[in-house]
Amino acid sequence: MRNRRFLVLRRAAALVLFLALAQAPAWAHDLQAELPPLFRQRIADIENRLAAPDGILSARDASNAALAQLALGGDPGVAEALLRQVFAAQDPETGALPWLLRGGEVKDDNANEFGAQSWGPILIGYRDRLSPAAKRELEAHARLALRALARSVDVNYTNIYLMNAVDTLLIGQALGDAQALARGRALLDAWRSAVHDHGVAEFASPTYYSTDLNSLTVAYRYARDERDRTTIRNILDFFWVDLSLSLVNGKLVGAHSRDYDPIHGAGYISLFLGNLGCGKCALPVDQIIEKIYPYLNALPGGYRAPPGIEALNRVNPRWILARWGADPAAVRSLYVDGGAAMGATAQGNLSSTSKVFAIDLLRDDGPQVTISFIASERDLGYGQTVPMGRGRRHSGAIGLNPVIAQSKDWALGSFSVSKSGDPDAQPISLSLILPRYANEIRVNGAPLAADRRLNDDVRTIFVRVGRSCAAIRILAADASQPAEVRDDAPQQAQEAMRVLWRTDRDHMQLSFLAHAASCGGLGAAEWIAQLETAPLANRSDGAQMSLAAQAPGNAPMRIVRNAAPRGRAMLIDAPGRGAGGVLSANGVDYADVLYRGWPRGFERAQ
Repeated sequence: MRNRRFLVLRRAAALVLFLALAQAPAWAHDLQAELPPLFRQRIADIENRLAAPDGILSARDASNAALAQLALGGDPGVAEALLRQVFAAQDPETGALPWLLRGGEVKDDNANEFGAQSWGPILIGYRDRLSPAAKRELEAHARLALRALARSVDVNYTNIYLMNAVDTLLIGQALGDAQALARGRALLDAWRSAVHDHGVAEFASPTYYSTDLNSLTVAYRYARDERDRTTIRNILDFFWVDLSLSLVNGKLVGAHSRDYDPIHGAGYISLFLGNLGCGKCALPVDQIIEKIYPYLNALPGGYRAPPGIEALNRVNPRWILARWGADPAAVRSLYVDGGAAMGATAQGNLSSTSKVFAIDLLRDDGPQVTISFIASERDLGYGQTVPMGRGRRHSGAIGLNPVIAQSKDWALGSFSVSKSGDPDAQPISLSLILPRYANEIRVNGAPLAADRRLNDDVRTIFVRVGRSCAAIRILAADASQPAEVRDDAPQQAQEAMRVLWRTDRDHMQLSFLAHAASCGGLGAAEWIAQLETAPLANRSDGAQMSLAAQAPGNAPMRIVRNAAPRGRAMLIDAPGRGAGGVLSANGVDYADVLYRGWPRGFERAQ
């Protein structure tokens, strides 16, 4: 009887999928068509891991695979078996979940949010697919999980805070737990208030914005109270405004928090960008099971960006200012001019994986390489990773400790890089990543020749891709060895090459002036001349270094940095510092979208 019921349900699910494909927009159609085979392969892989005595399996993979199995109309017995593996590992007192069910030990409290993320959606959307016993078990373990989810998460830890709020909200709704439901709503309100005050802390991350949207879109699908749906829809509108403003030719451009692809700036966010009409956003081809969340959003009833938001990424030029912290200098800026984009974070305590300065000269096809700086103490200059045990990897990257003033298509910046204190660390290297496919690259005015030391210090770098140009003037670099041009990228970054500075000391500073925009009919010599003739003031009294520049037709820029290693950096003059609002483009502030949603008739930045 159960097998017959399973076949009927599977045929019904196939019919629903067929009708959804017939009615879906192109981006949703692609997700609905391409992801199910990957899910089935991944579920089979997870089952094989369970069968193997030494198979490594995480709680999050097992729980999400159960959701995928049910969403695809698969055998619910498989989903129940996966869930029971997680239930067996849950702490019976605290409700805490481990990161790994087997295959080692990783201590990470975020396992609670990730491991229980699918439980609310399963109870709300697929309860009738489970056996009575499995329903009772899931309800009991979800109630227990609420104890672990009651922990305090910093509101600026964006992806985990939102996941905690949504997990709590949906489990509370599914169980009829008024206290949990109220806590989930309060967490979302607190996050929205914090962002309305000082912006998204984990900003523009190609990786973690997708984690945020996994949580928010599944909440939008399964929340039943219209007040909750309105709150979540308004927050999603705000995220999509932010994404649209930063999207050029299918790529998120500008500075990124926590960017795990330092060369291309790609990530799972591409699974959501079809909502912005992004036909060029390639889908990641791996089998990560958390793709179930963008898949569910692609089905009828998922979140759809309102009319007009997509138009924001066609405004040209656009000057975007956004906050990412309570400090007035915690500002990110982005200027887009046709196929050229330059963005920066003014300063702040950012992770070593954050991309604090970025120039994108976009081509029509192929992977896009971002021109940016990477500091490392293992000379992993392209952001490669090395094994660290227990399945973890490390890039050897160290923070750039930036202070950058940007005035539209010009930027003045300084990095102060110090060794981490790791006794196994190698000398500091600082790499400037360049696109090897560029139509033209010149160093010190001469065409680039790869794999050679330069005869003198690097003074200028010029890059042209199509009709977009960028030039960087190196004002100072206290490397202890001559700069080199390296064409030594690994397979995953073969479109890139780099200029490399190294030092045997424990500290390195580099300062620069940069300009990026449409070429405007000017050649390399004219572009380089603009930087070399820009009025520049460089003062140092031994304790402080002060840099000021006046770009043609732009507002003045000035930065100050203490000369001591890890010395305080101060952003003195930067257009828009503290005055750009939470998220603005060409003077239009979009902060109130968080509370009002996307206002109809307000179709584009002015």
